[in-house]
Amino acid sequence: MWSLASAPTVEIGTDEQPGRELFRVTGAMRAADGSLIVASAGTSDIRVFARDGSWLRKIGRAGDGPGDFKSPIGVLACGGDSIAVLQQGRITLLTASGNFARVITLPLGRDGATSATPVSIGPASCDESLWLRRRALPIDTSGMLEQEYSLRRLDRAGEHEILSFPGQVRFRTTVGGSPAMVRIPFWPEPSWTAWNDVIYWTSGADRIVRVRRDTAGWINWPWAGDRPDITSAERGQYDATRAELLREDARYAGSVLEWAQLPKRPETRPSVSRMLSHDGEFLWLRPYPAGTDGLGINALSPAPERERWTILDARGGTVARIDVPSAFTVTQIRRNEVVGVWKDAEGVETVRVYALQSSR
Repeated sequence: MWSLASAPTVEIGTDEQPGRELFRVTGAMRAADGSLIVASAGTSDIRVFARDGSWLRKIGRAGDGPGDFKSPIGVLACGGDSIAVLQQGRITLLTASGNFARVITLPLGRDGATSATPVSIGPASCDESLWLRRRALPIDTSGMLEQEYSLRRLDRAGEHEILSFPGQVRFRTTVGGSPAMVRIPFWPEPSWTAWNDVIYWTSGADRIVRVRRDTAGWINWPWAGDRPDITSAERGQYDATRAELLREDARYAGSVLEWAQLPKRPETRPSVSRMLSHDGEFLWLRPYPAGTDGLGINALSPAPERERWTILDARGGTVARIDVPSAFTVTQIRRNEVVGVWKDAEGVETVRVYALQSSR
């Protein structure tokens, strides 16, 4: 059984000096040299900190030029000590010292209906990347907006499709008198993670797919997650919210499709909401969170202080469980530590590193 230490060994973001605040952190990782690399989407730059969390420097700024960033969505290591900054439609490569190297432009940029999201980059070389093409399908007569994902590999030989699968689903309704696309409560959504030669993908419902980077093939894992029942309070909140939105639709008649067409209320919640690789040896699965769902449907079930993650081995078998604070979003799992973003009740973000303890 694994456990996180009760207090972080490093905490970043408590420095009140102007220009060093963290805003919308989308990635944090420990680099090969021990430094901590933080992607700040709110300021469109990269922050570099020493091993102990002390400030070193800031890299880049918002923009489209060389060395500029467009709301980074993550950071990864590649090609030894190099750093890859992931952004919609492109990947910016930095040297180990933080200097700009080059930009990889993905074949499909954002054009309204289609976007390209980088997933990983070659661990030994920065010349290969895996990315997801996300395409919005036409809204059907029930008001459902579906997306279709395609996992693709880009290398020196060109672009190759590996796997396609359904993506997110949204529902068109009225919020405050204005049309809006909202998340459907308790609806499974895909998640993915990559480690070296392998990427794992799940629909969030009941299966995990394992794909090797160097082949066009993929396999289903034997793992099948539990789908816990939603509570009676959540069922009641779902029905009450739906009825209220129906009344609001009536006040703004003709502006949107009615909530009467919303899919039947589910009886279970998805198995998993997120996956992360642990040094390529284990796969950590985050449970579907309580208390945070579309339009606050299950707000009557407050989020617990801790969530129990499931840990799988390379064969897909469950080997352990670990309790992780709900306020802590894990971004990297290393042999003896876990890196992530802590968000307090007031929304203030800090990057934390916790020692990972094992009783094995």
